[in-house]
Parts: sequence; structure tokens; C-alpha cells
Amino acid sequence: QARHDAHSRAFFQFISANRWMCFRMDSIMFVLLALSSFLAVVVQQSGWFNVDQVVLGLALTLLLQLGNTFFWSVRQNAEV
Repeated sequence: QARHDAHSRAFFQFISANRWMCFRMDSIMFVLLALSSFLAVVVQQSGWFNVDQVVLGLALTLLLQLGNTFFWSVRQNAEV
């Protein structure tokens, strides 16, 4: 019983740390996406640059994909 309890404590700590990391990385990705979208609208409305909507959509999609790939790689390294 004591070994099972020790394993459960360690596993709970691992899951808790994993959830904490997931929340932090998702928050960072949300801030980056919101900031990028907001700045793209500001730049377009101010007339500083001509922002193509297709390129902006592609950049935001790649930002999401890069964030998910980074999160997956960190999570895989944590499970070793």
C-alpha cells in the first residue's frame, strides 16, 4: 500500500506540473496571437504598411502550429 501511495503522489505531481505548463504555454500563445492580430489591424488602418489578408492568415496559422509543435516537444521531453 505504501508503494502504491508513493507512486500515486509522484504521478499526481507529474500531472499537476504538466497541466500548469500547458496553461502557461496556452496563455503565452493566446497573448502572441492576440497581439499579432491587433497589430495587424492597427498597421492596416494606419496605412503604415499594406497587410495582405492571405499572408496574415497564413502567418497566424503557422504561429498556432509552431506553438503546438513546441508544446508537444516539451511535453515529450518531460516524459522521459
